[in-house]
Amino acid sequence: MVLDNLAVALEVDKVVVEEAIAATAQVIADANRLAEAKRDAAWRESFKPHAYLVGSQNRPSQITFYGMTGGPERWLKIPSICHSPR
Repeated sequence: MVLDNLAVALEVDKVVVEEAIAATAQVIADANRLAEAKRDAAWRESFKPHAYLVGSQNRPSQITFYGMTGGPERWLKIPSICHSPR
């Protein structure tokens, strides 16, 4: 509707307005692609590979070691010490 009114206001055919809009959109898209390519090239040129080592302050808990060293089979059984009479 706005495009129809624009064609009337400019006193041109509606097809001329649509072609002008399509051409403008193409010019804008080309400019955006070129700008993106320049940004990408600049980033690639300035990129320096790097890495970060992330340490951890966490330590295994007591329950972890309890399970790793035998759990209840080892730690909750009390051996019976029976001395046989001589």
